[in-house]
Amino acid sequence: MHTVYRIIISFLILLTIHTPILAQRVVTFSDAVQMGLEGSFEYRENQNNQLLLRANRQEATGMMAPQINTAMHGWRTMGNQFIEQEARVVNDARTNNFYGTVDARMNVFNGLSRRNYMREAQLREDAGMAGLTRRSQVVIWEVASAYLACLLSKELLAIADLEVNLQSNRLDQISGQVVAGMLPGADQTMQKALLKSAEVELLKATANHRRDKTALALLLLLNPSESIEVKVPEAALTQTDFTGWDEGKLMETAINHRPDLEQTKLVLAAANRQVAASRGLNTPEFAVYGSVNSRFSTASLPAFDMQLENNLRKEYGMSLSIPIFQNYQNKARYIRSKIEYENQVLQQQQVEADIRNEVIDAWLGYQEAAATYEATLAGMEAAEQAFTFEEERFQLGITDLVQLAQASRIRNEAAANLAMGRYDYIFQGLVLEYALGILDINAL
Repeated sequence: MHTVYRIIISFLILLTIHTPILAQRVVTFSDAVQMGLEGSFEYRENQNNQLLLRANRQEATGMMAPQINTAMHGWRTMGNQFIEQEARVVNDARTNNFYGTVDARMNVFNGLSRRNYMREAQLREDAGMAGLTRRSQVVIWEVASAYLACLLSKELLAIADLEVNLQSNRLDQISGQVVAGMLPGADQTMQKALLKSAEVELLKATANHRRDKTALALLLLLNPSESIEVKVPEAALTQTDFTGWDEGKLMETAINHRPDLEQTKLVLAAANRQVAASRGLNTPEFAVYGSVNSRFSTASLPAFDMQLENNLRKEYGMSLSIPIFQNYQNKARYIRSKIEYENQVLQQQQVEADIRNEVIDAWLGYQEAAATYEATLAGMEAAEQAFTFEEERFQLGITDLVQLAQASRIRNEAAANLAMGRYDYIFQGLVLEYALGILDINAL
């Protein structure tokens, strides 16, 4: 059996020697959030959609201005032709012709449809920006969850490593006492078992930490084989002191700050504008127009540069279009916009209900995490005192190794519970800020 152990240890040593040592990349929390935003496909898609909404708003705004067009035509005619300037017909003629025009048209009134379309586009652009802000908060929350998991597993790994060193030193101490005849050999055997148990826990903690770092790397679109290291943030992740808050203040804060609720309100207002715009399509449309054009023909004018002087035409006027029957197109468009508005009202009510539930759940989770963290602080202090007292008794020979191992196990559990309680308290604070809509990337 000892030969098998020696072979395994030798193999691990050779593997360590021949494995290239890669420099660990330290990823701070701010760096992780920035990489998360840059690598989030949903966030980048929302950014692209925001460009589209901006273009739609510019198009709708431009519809309020006059339309100006210019056109030029040139052609050759062979055969019978009517010379408009001379009021005569020319047989078997060949002429070169040119026509140029500048036209302008402006809609004066059409039931305020264009104005409502412009306002609708502005509201939808603002709604898209609110959605982009909420998407950034989602990314921050996802990155924070993965990052805190890495910090927690890193601290649990440090606790497990400290326990291995402690058990190893104690084994050396007990082995010396066994040799000196102060302790029985059974204590040495038991201590070896405790050391092996601590080494197994260290292996588990190492695997958990590696798994958490891999999950973080995948979330940040990094190479999973790249060695990364997380760092405890210098500033607090939660920027809000919730001392003295109640459910009324929480709901007021969420209503005023949740970007997704603001988005639904803006979309609802845009849908209302769309209803008004579609209703205006059934009203008469009044417009004014003007045109400046000139036509040149070799049959009537001897020189091309004289056409603006001798053949310039100016036109201006107004038009009135009254919709009588449009194959139910305007009616169908109005019904679609009306249904969209009513559905958006239901969507806003659903979002408000979801926000209420999320805030209450987050607040209860935060209160529970705060109470748990305080309890783990007291438990750690008591476990540390008990272990110190039990270790002194073991040194004096008053107690045995079993009692000391029990005290050590309790202290390790208290340390692990303290680490989990602290990071759960931080995480629940972020969850509450996320539920309230006040999770700000600029504050991190």
